[in-house]
Amino acid sequence: MHVQSPVSSHAEGWVSRSRRGFTLVELMVVIAIIALLAALVFPMIQRAQKAADLRKAQIEVEALASALRAYLQEYSRWPVGNAAEGDVNITMVKILTAHPDAKVQNPRGRIFLRLNTVATNASGAVIDPWGNPYRFALDSDMSGGISDVHDPDGVYKALPGKIVGVWSRGPNGKSDRPDSPDYDDITSW
Repeated sequence: MHVQSPVSSHAEGWVSRSRRGFTLVELMVVIAIIALLAALVFPMIQRAQKAADLRKAQIEVEALASALRAYLQEYSRWPVGNAAEGDVNITMVKILTAHPDAKVQNPRGRIFLRLNTVATNASGAVIDPWGNPYRFALDSDMSGGISDVHDPDGVYKALPGKIVGVWSRGPNGKSDRPDSPDYDDITSW
C-alpha cells in the first residue's frame, strides 16, 4: 500500500514554498517589542543621568570650596579681592588651578583646584550641569561667618561659622530655602 504525503500532494492544495522574509505582522511585533523595551529603559537612563549630574555638581562645589579655603590659608587673602559673593568665574578658576594667566594672583604657582573640564557661559561664569552659574560667598571681613548673602533670585543665605560657601542652584535653577518643598540646591556646607 502506498501512502502519499500531504506536503507533496498538489492535488489537495498543499503547496510547499520557502519563506523569504518577515510578514508585516511579524515586523510590527518586533517593532512593538523594541518600543516596549525602550519605554522601560529610558526612565532608568534618565535617573542615572540625573544622579550623575547631582554627583558631579556636589564634587565641583566641594572642590571649589576646598580650593578657596586652601588659597586663603596659603596667601592670607581671597583670590577675588574684596568680592564677598558672586558667580564663580573663569578668572577665579585660573587662579586656583595655577594657570599661567594668573601668575600675579597665585605667584607661588600652587594648584588648589583640579577639575577635568570647566564649562562656562557667555559671561565667563563657571556653570553647573544644568547651565546655572555656581555661586560663592566668602567671609571677606574675617568676622567668623558669612552673612548678608543674597542670590540673584533673592533667597538669603546666612552661613554663621563658615568662611566659604559655594553652591549650585540645582536642577530647578533657583535657590530655595532648605525648608522649601522645591529645595534641590547642592551646597558645600
